[in-house]
Amino acid sequence: MTKRPAVIVQGWDISLNHGAVVQLRDGKLDGYWFYSDKAGSVTAAKAHGTRVDLPTTTRQPDKHIRSIMRLDFVSRWIERMALAHAPDYIALEDYAIGADQGAHYLGEIGGQARRLMWSYGARYRLHDPIAVKLFVAHDATAQKDLIERCVRNRFGLDFSHCNARSSVRGKPSRQTSEDLADAAGLAFMAWTEYKLRKGLARLSSLHEKEIQVFNRATKAFPISVLGREWISNPSANNQARLCGNGRCAVSLLERKKGLSEKAIVALSKAVR
Repeated sequence: MTKRPAVIVQGWDISLNHGAVVQLRDGKLDGYWFYSDKAGSVTAAKAHGTRVDLPTTTRQPDKHIRSIMRLDFVSRWIERMALAHAPDYIALEDYAIGADQGAHYLGEIGGQARRLMWSYGARYRLHDPIAVKLFVAHDATAQKDLIERCVRNRFGLDFSHCNARSSVRGKPSRQTSEDLADAAGLAFMAWTEYKLRKGLARLSSLHEKEIQVFNRATKAFPISVLGREWISNPSANNQARLCGNGRCAVSLLERKKGLSEKAIVALSKAVR
């Protein structure tokens, strides 16, 4: 019997100056990447972090120029670090209702992330912040520290080593580990939905709060998650055609066992 290709899911937590992606391969951690405006975080986890270092001149660009530079940076980062691995399914945190601080800038970046997922043909799901908290912490009011603790205790993932060593007002910044914990929770939400749809898990086997996530209906979404199909571009059904860079092509070939290990290493180095 031919072994099926591995299923790759990702969780995205994308924001203005910092964000993260966590990737699972058949439900197991397969990679994680983040961008941050804190140099210390990137120094602490060089293999996984990218500094948000917008080009500057002796004369600082105005806010409109910096805005489009940042949008370009995040878009390129998503393509290079997330979509390059050809994910099958993606879960992205949706906009928080009532969060008006910088909402138009967040909308630009969130819209670009959606456009990229659509163009690449990935199947994706948007989850509001309450759904993420219910799934990960079984508590709709959970704060960042509880989300981190639940990701560590439930899924065995601790990203504390990625935080900047420097402190702010006497307290170390946990911005990066919080972003990665959110992304990890989203990745496991995508993996759980995949298993439910494929009959690999039963809804009744989940915690009652997790069942609520997949069954709940809201004013914005009157049909439950399981009552809706994945969001996907029907005309983008050929992943290999949509992979616009070498790393994506290598990832696809590796998953389909089309290359030897030495060839994969050589090609990966060549397209970096």
